[in-house]
Amino acid sequence: MRRMRRFLGEGGGGRLRTLLVLSIVLALATAVGCAETAVEEPDEGTPPPVVEEEETTLDRIKSEGVVRVGFANEAPYAYSTPDGKLAGFMPATMEYIFSQIGDIRLEGVLTEFSGLIPGLQAGRFDCVGAGLYINAERAEQAIPANPQYTAAEGMAVLAGNPKGITGYADLLKDGVKFGTVSGSINLQYATDAGVAEGDVVLFPDVPSALAGLEAGRVDAIGMSVISLRDAMTKSGTTKIVIADPFTAPEGANAYGAVYFALGDEELAELYNAELAKAVESGKILEILEAQGFGKEMLPPEGVTSQDLIK
Repeated sequence: MRRMRRFLGEGGGGRLRTLLVLSIVLALATAVGCAETAVEEPDEGTPPPVVEEEETTLDRIKSEGVVRVGFANEAPYAYSTPDGKLAGFMPATMEYIFSQIGDIRLEGVLTEFSGLIPGLQAGRFDCVGAGLYINAERAEQAIPANPQYTAAEGMAVLAGNPKGITGYADLLKDGVKFGTVSGSINLQYATDAGVAEGDVVLFPDVPSALAGLEAGRVDAIGMSVISLRDAMTKSGTTKIVIADPFTAPEGANAYGAVYFALGDEELAELYNAELAKAVESGKILEILEAQGFGKEMLPPEGVTSQDLIK
């Protein structure tokens, strides 16, 4: 006690009170700090935050009422009329199928044939509605719907067939020059037959390919008979004929389909479902006949894209 008094000295009571006040303030500050840093327990009655799902291509098509279709000027599959309208038997069948999915109209996006799949991958359009055949290589880059048509392969040659071309094997003859449309499967047919890829003349579309044949740049043009006949009829040429007889490549894949972007499986499945209904009801045949074609263009019953790329 004596030591305490000596420590406090004069005015010791005041110092003691000061120490007590400081102790209380420090204790309060510590308590407030703990309260501020305490982890707040979540309210069990509060629902978790809603995470909005990303809009799919199908969602957008339905909400906008528009499906963007990539196409090349390749009649009669799909082409642009002089007044800018999308025409051909592919758009005609697609227009019906998408009308069964919703109140949806087609909007054409003109693209060179070789740019159709790259354009689809880049998101320039929602699907490709052109003369694209189903094959394994394309199926790695995009989703082929089930076949919408079938077509025979052929070659256009000068009248009289002066080089005697009756199949892809004849392209190996000396002095024979072959051409086709850039991006078409016919380039593969030619290289499979032994033609060097660099020796094949590539054209942007069928009309320019036929013009090249007539001008003597090539001796034969390989495409589907559908495309060749249509372009020949429209050009009014009498200098070009379809090679007959003609032996198509063994295992030639002559089934065409609409292509969708990878990741749009939901859209492709819905399209396939409506396509199957349209085939079964006879609506697809009705549309083809209105376009000047017949049942020979219908794929065999039950054939799917997966059957064709195995």
